[in-house]
Parts: sequence; C-alpha cells; structure tokens
Amino acid sequence: FLMEGTNFATRFDGPIWSLAHEMRISIIFPVLVVIGRKSGRAIALALLLFFVSTVLLELFGDGNINTLPDSSLAAWILTLRYVPIFLMGVLLAKHAATLGAIIRRLPWWMYAACLAASYVAICKHVRPDWALAYFGDLFIALGSGGLILLTLHSPRASHFLEKGPAHWLGRVSYSLYLVHVPVLLFVGFQLGEKVGTSAIAAIAIASSLILAEIMFRWIEQPAIALGKRLTARAVLVGSE
Repeated sequence: FLMEGTNFATRFDGPIWSLAHEMRISIIFPVLVVIGRKSGRAIALALLLFFVSTVLLELFGDGNINTLPDSSLAAWILTLRYVPIFLMGVLLAKHAATLGAIIRRLPWWMYAACLAASYVAICKHVRPDWALAYFGDLFIALGSGGLILLTLHSPRASHFLEKGPAHWLGRVSYSLYLVHVPVLLFVGFQLGEKVGTSAIAAIAIASSLILAEIMFRWIEQPAIALGKRLTARAVLVGSE
C-alpha cells in the first residue's frame, strides 16, 4: 500500500509518493527510449498524454490536480501525467550535444535570461492559479530541464558542481530526498518542547546528511551495483 502513490503513504514518509510513479514508469522506460528515437513522435505523445491525464484527473481525481490523490485510480492517472516528463528527459539526453552547442554560443545576457526564465518556471508563486492548476507540472519540468542544461554547459557552474561539497551533495541527493522528512519529523517530535526551532533545524539537517551518506553507501550503491550485474548477465544470456 506504500507504493500506491496515494496521500496515505505520505503519513510514513513524505517523498515516498514519488517512488510509486518512478517504479511504474521504470518498467516501461525502455519503450520510452525507443519512442524517443523520433523526436516528433515523442513530443506528440507527451502532449497527448499530458492532455488526456489532465482531463481524466478532472473527471476521476480528488478535486485538485496538484494535490496527492486519495484513490488508487487517481494515482495511476497521475503516473500517466508524469510519463511526458520522462519522455522529456529522453529527448534532452538525445539532443544534449546539439543543445549544448547552442547554449555555449549564447551571449551572456541571453544565457542569463534563459536562466531566469527557467527559475521562474519552477516558482509556483509567480504563476496565476489557472496555470498552476493545469500546467504546473509542465512548467516545473521545462524549468528544471532548462536549469540542468544551462548548468551542464556552463564551465563555471560545472566546475563548481563537480568539486567538493556540491559534488558530494549531488551524489547523496537521492538518499537525502528519501530520508530528510522522517528525520525532520523525528527530531521535531523528540526535541520540539526542549530546544528552539533553529536547534531543531540544525540537528535535523546534520542528521539527514549523515544518514544520507550511510544510506548511499550501504543501500543505494549496492543496489546500483546489483542492477548492473543483473543487466549485464541478461545481456550476455540474450546474446548467446
């Protein structure tokens, strides 16, 4: 029941709702990669799925597209709504070299404008309610994709992110995403009446970072290594 993607799962761990959608879409991800070989087809499918899922959520959702659903049916429709975001990732990877060449030729003022536009796209408070209700996910996806591309193809930004604390934080970011809410809630419940808010925040942040490193080393890395071994074995058997 934790992997249904409903609001109920967030009672145990806030970020866990997204794992259900990631798990479902990962099963069909090879199909999305094949579809992405033709960009026009992938874009058309992404727009179609986004439109269809929006209509279905209006019909069978829980009243607000941007809230976590209470029903399993709405959660499955929400998975459909996230497929276009994964298709966008496929297309960004496919055209990374071409897009990178374009970005590197931009004058500084246009680069700054693109950076600002990407940031604005992911900020909820700068968009009207109707845009947030129906196109919020799309804005966030486009803005995030823009920030990733602009950062990857900026020598200064890439150098900063590939070194020291920034690089380490990126390495453990997925584990940090999964553990930070339970840690914050635990620290808050245990120390809420004993210390101030600043102390709780400091303890929660430090504990989350330490736990993220432990989880990365002992769970995430071994799981990735196991997946690579199983995939390599499957490819070897298939080639025989």
